Amino acid sequence: MVQHLLFEYLPKLNELEPDFWVLYAVTVRDNYEEWTSCCEHLETAIEYHLPPDSINWENEAFRKTLHKQRKLYSKQVEERRVKMIFGEPASGSDLHGDY
Repeated sequence: MVQHLLFEYLPKLNELEPDFWVLYAVTVRDNYEEWTSCCEHLETAIEYHLPPDSINWENEAFRKTLHKQRKLYSKQVEERRVKMIFGEPASGSDLHGDY
């Protein structure tokens, strides 16, 4: 997807060794996986009604608080995910719940 644009605007890239393209692909994959992980962390904090600053907590503090919140919200989160999987989008108010 990106390579076409890269070749168009940076024709010197055609001269790169194949090994460099492998390194590029690995770097893109690693960055994407890190971004996805951060998004999932944010989603978890929102779904389980954790305080906004919880995304910056140490892992152990986050996990302890999440464990407590799961008892309260796990059924609601599971229902919302089932709705999303089967094509029933959650409403805006369902997404954030009542704080």
